[in-house]
Amino acid sequence: NVEVYLRNGSTFRPIEIPELLAEIPDEIKKGKSFPHVSELNAQSAKRWQKDGSLVVEIETIEDGNDEGFSATATRTVVLGFDRSDKAKILKSIIKFKVEKL
Repeated sequence: NVEVYLRNGSTFRPIEIPELLAEIPDEIKKGKSFPHVSELNAQSAKRWQKDGSLVVEIETIEDGNDEGFSATATRTVVLGFDRSDKAKILKSIIKFKVEKL
């Protein structure tokens, strides 16, 4: 999980981040079964932007399909920070793919 800390003088305090999920809806799976979850809401910080916001990527991958397919949900979120101890989602885009391994 991604953790963010705000500098406060000579110390750092944690910032609360909203729950970030990347779920694969059933209609994307098109009736196929994916019994193995290889990644579940794996988070990675991608970059800080000039305005102080943080780009985070969340990924879920399900595989183990008898036909050799995997299903992936990749969500990209831009988190904004203000004077509170909580981050806010400013933008969220999610992409799905089903592919043969």
